[in-house]
Amino acid sequence: MKSLEVKAISKKYKASNNEAVQNVSLSVSAGEVLVVVGESGSGKTTLLRLIAGLEYPDAGEIHFGEKVFSSNMVFMPTEQRNVGLVFQDYALFPHFDLMQNVAFGIKPKGKERTSRAKQYLEMVGLGSSTEKYPHELSGGEKQRVALARALASNPDLILMDEPFSNLDTTNKVRLRDDVRSLLKDENKAVILVTHDIEDAMILGDRVAVMSNGAILQVGNPEDVYFSPVSSYVAELFGAVNLIHGSVSNGQFVSNDEKISVSLSGDNSGNTLCLRPECLELCPPGQGLADGVLEQSQFVEGNYRLTLKWEGSTARNELTIRSTSNDWQVGKKYGWRIVTNKLSIVDSDEP
Repeated sequence: MKSLEVKAISKKYKASNNEAVQNVSLSVSAGEVLVVVGESGSGKTTLLRLIAGLEYPDAGEIHFGEKVFSSNMVFMPTEQRNVGLVFQDYALFPHFDLMQNVAFGIKPKGKERTSRAKQYLEMVGLGSSTEKYPHELSGGEKQRVALARALASNPDLILMDEPFSNLDTTNKVRLRDDVRSLLKDENKAVILVTHDIEDAMILGDRVAVMSNGAILQVGNPEDVYFSPVSSYVAELFGAVNLIHGSVSNGQFVSNDEKISVSLSGDNSGNTLCLRPECLELCPPGQGLADGVLEQSQFVEGNYRLTLKWEGSTARNELTIRSTSNDWQVGKKYGWRIVTNKLSIVDSDEP
């Protein structure tokens, strides 16, 4: 089974003092979706362009199966890499109808070409719209056409650059679910880059976190969420409570010595990471510490509680997720940990 191997790839643009991509290594197997997630300017699109052959690397190698895409001796042109590209701006030909757009990259000519183009338009739910033109479509429909075109050419590898960024929430959710199902059916190796954490968590078999041109962590979505390697990764993936302290003899102790938590396994670092769903409120004096409930908000089927306390968190408050609203704002409560899904990391703060 063919797989993509990126080995210590680097790229620096002349106009910049910093490397856009620095010493990145990763792999993707057939049937796997790897999502590269990071903030704007993290280098994720440059990495995608290097794999596609749209940029020349300064160092490192890229292989797909027996093919050498690039090395210090070889640079294979994009058209020879058999890569399907899906861009955030769709990149459809405005003067072609949908059938012509999808058929453009298909090598067989004649009836076979037309038949294959129609097959993939049907797969993305546009089989009855073959004679329409791009300007007649919604954003979600345009992205479906772009995906059909990429798949119809039977690529070994599919590269997707922020494919849902131009869509409204309703279309995005619907298309995202359809895309994942379709990509799995096709059994292709897929790299998708995005700044959207929800996209990464839902679409990725594995997630690679990128910042300042470097890969910080690679793992399945749950591992990256609950076991981040740094406070930066922890905060990138959503609400998290960061309590500063130190580890000694299997115990984490906060800087103010108010909190002590027993740990399992080997741990090092100066910050305890606790997701909101890992905590619960309790009567005063029955938890790790007490605080005053400042806010209760109903968000996505749960209550987001904000507890103000005099502790060693970055903001002197805790965020707790609760399924009930049996709590009174302004009242004193205790808090405790209700899961073993906690992690110790080094803080990225100065």
